Order: sequence, then structure tokens, then C-alpha cells
Amino acid sequence: MSSRRTRPSIAVWWSSSLVALLLLAGAAAAKPARVVSLNLCADQFVVALAERGRIAALSPLAADPAFSAVAAEAAGIPRVRPIAEEVLPLDPDLAVVGPWGATRVAALLEARGVAVLRLDLAEEFDAILRHLRAVAAALGERDRGERLAAAIGRELAAL
Repeated sequence: MSSRRTRPSIAVWWSSSLVALLLLAGAAAAKPARVVSLNLCADQFVVALAERGRIAALSPLAADPAFSAVAAEAAGIPRVRPIAEEVLPLDPDLAVVGPWGATRVAALLEARGVAVLRLDLAEEFDAILRHLRAVAAALGERDRGERLAAAIGRELAAL
């Protein structure tokens, strides 16, 4: 009799464990829902890779066609300066920052548990593609990032 009671208990335990693992895996793979970009170059990656509804804000120049290659796509998305008073109320779960200009707010966000992706200076195409892949990974969009990197590679090869 005890084996009959044990088998259902083991089955329930295994089923519960499997459900818990699946829930944890889903949470770990969750895509950031409130992304803030604090750098013009990062803006272009974020706009290209993230769904519009996931973008909480972009840098001040994102929608300026004189500076931004994604000005049309960035129109209507809020813009934010890299200062705590503007960034913190947005409650981001990911901030993408460049090599300068947002170091203080990036440190503050990290101290508050916000994921911060810091991009270094990219002076060569390989570095740009590395940034693209890093932003894609941080956004949970690796496949989209690889497709975009491949398209860029094809365009460069055609030059």
C-alpha cells in the first residue's frame, strides 16, 4: 500500500518540479519590457531590434533627421536626457548606454538593479556588429540580431 501512495506523490512532485522549472526558464528568458537608450548609436540598434511598445525612451537626438538614421522610426517615442530625474521615473528594466555621457545615471541604475548594457566606442564594422549582437542579446532578440547582422554583412560584401 505504501508504494501506491508513494508513486502518485512522486508523480505530483515531478510534475510540480517540471512546472516550476518551466516557469523559471520563462522568467529568465523574459525580454525587457521597458528599454531606455541613452546614446544615439544605441538608439539605432534598439529601434531596429525591439518592438516599439518595449521602448520607454530614446536619446534626445533619436528623432532628429540631421543626426539619426532612424529619425522617422523614432518619431513619437519619448526622448530622455541621461540624467536621473528623467530616467528613473521611466522605471526601465534595461538601459543601453554609450562610452560617455551617461556614466553617472548608468551607475545609479545598476545600483537599483536595472540591467545596463554599456557599449564602447565602435570605430570598425566588426565592432558595430559586435554591438548589434550585444544589444540583440540584451533585448532577448538574438535571432533578429543575427538576421540584421547577416543583412549588413551582405550589403558590405556587395560594396
